[in-house]
Amino acid sequence: GRAGCCGRRHSHPTCLRSLCHPTCPRSSCHPTCPKSSCHPACPRSSCHPACPTSLCHPTCPRSSCHPACPRSSCHPTCPRSLCHPTCPRSSCHPCPRSLCHPTCPRSSCHPTCPRSSCHPVCPAPRRG
Repeated sequence: GRAGCCGRRHSHPTCLRSLCHPTCPRSSCHPTCPKSSCHPACPRSSCHPACPTSLCHPTCPRSSCHPACPRSSCHPTCPRSLCHPTCPRSSCHPCPRSLCHPTCPRSSCHPTCPRSSCHPVCPAPRRG
């Protein structure tokens, strides 16, 4: 194989070593998918160029992947850092669902604030 490819039988024709996950099958590696962005079992149609390996579910649509998020449970427009693993798509707000009120702006919602008790200006609870 070529020195610039990511694996012996695992390199995409246009996939450079620095752009491909070492265990990414050629059929699963997107040509522009960085190595840190491609899940080994992620179909190229599901692997988003900006989706880190730990955030891309093998069968998760590229716009809705989260580490533990089943494709049926993740909101298609929910950013990876804001999508709760068990967040139903109907409940997913820019704030993580289990942590925040459905209408609570993400800039106002504290990570440990339950949605049932989160006020739009809910102060951050203290740790310890």
